[in-house]
Amino acid sequence: MKNIKVEIFANGIDLVMNCAGVNCVEEFFMFQNDFCYKRNKYRAVYKIPSEKGRDYFLKKFYRLSMCDFFCGVFKKLSPAMREYRNIKLFEDLGIKTMLPVCLAEKTSCGIPFESFIITESLESFPRVEDFIVKKWKSYSYKKKIHLVKKLAQVVGILHKNNYFHKDLYLGHILFDEEKEEFYVIDLQRVKKHNIVRKRWIIKDLASLNYSAEICDVSSKMRMIFCKEYSRIMDINCRDIIGAVNKKTEKIKKHTIKLLMRKAKKNGE
Repeated sequence: MKNIKVEIFANGIDLVMNCAGVNCVEEFFMFQNDFCYKRNKYRAVYKIPSEKGRDYFLKKFYRLSMCDFFCGVFKKLSPAMREYRNIKLFEDLGIKTMLPVCLAEKTSCGIPFESFIITESLESFPRVEDFIVKKWKSYSYKKKIHLVKKLAQVVGILHKNNYFHKDLYLGHILFDEEKEEFYVIDLQRVKKHNIVRKRWIIKDLASLNYSAEICDVSSKMRMIFCKEYSRIMDINCRDIIGAVNKKTEKIKKHTIKLLMRKAKKNGE
């Protein structure tokens, strides 16, 4: 027996429905528009423009990966609900992230097989990688150190509580330049690990290090990040830096392989 469960977290759902041209929340399962930011065999992300303040994003999960399937069977958690819980987790840790508006799940025999979540857009804040390319050079050395340490504190708080992003590139961190605050997004894969902590620490830090290197952030600034992070985690920076650099090289080689495979597929 199929059921639809809807949860509303903010007062903006009526505005979102009006902007999207739907009559009820359930119609978002079939929603499509021309502002599709991402689409693959598992999910799609649509922007819902609004003329009244901030826009919205609809993330639809219409096919379960193997991980999502087992999570749905054993934990009764849909990808949308998992992302919502991670949003609340970040809020509890004091880490800035998206503001949820609504989510819905389609279930069969108690197992969620299709879901979506709507959040307020943070598009007014640039991705850190774009911010670095466009404005980093105009900042003073002292200000750069301040921001690097502040980002290290965000990551340190997350890891100190044994939570890991698992896709922590600078493209998944936004920056509010006016308030000097970082927002972490794309939280679907965030998970707690109490036992194999070091593996995920290295993965998150290497992802950041790789994207910072691509953006030409100096090795000195990256070392300042590492030292501040190590201070928060109460570890020796030297205990992780070798492993982080080694993992960074693996990410680099993997990325090159993907780009070559993509170019070959496109006949370039």
